[in-house]
Amino acid sequence: MKGLNIASNPIKISSDAELVASRLERLIFTPQGSVLGFPEFGSTIPFLMQDPIEIGLAREILREVEDLIVANEKDIVLESLDVVLDTINDQGNEEGVLNIKIGFYMKNVENPEQAFEAEFFRIAQLR
Repeated sequence: MKGLNIASNPIKISSDAELVASRLERLIFTPQGSVLGFPEFGSTIPFLMQDPIEIGLAREILREVEDLIVANEKDIVLESLDVVLDTINDQGNEEGVLNIKIGFYMKNVENPEQAFEAEFFRIAQLR
């Protein structure tokens, strides 16, 4: 099955897995409270990425992503979740690098045993 992916640029026809990945990316990286009329939509991850990288931050982001998926994505089953945080120094500016890898199965598709993976990278300047 395919659908119109309006989150991509340019707009295109995408597979179910691409549509789910697009929804996940939008959910994870939209700051909570920034969508008019839907104050609960989004996550705290964009705010967390501005803080200094500490040991517990990756665990906190992992929990946030897992909770977001369970609460908002009823048509997928989470198989694996990996969060990696690192820092880079770019011309004297310290930046945080976030990598989120999500393994999932989709419900209500022709082959529900097929596993999919979505991977996202973000870089944020640290305070």
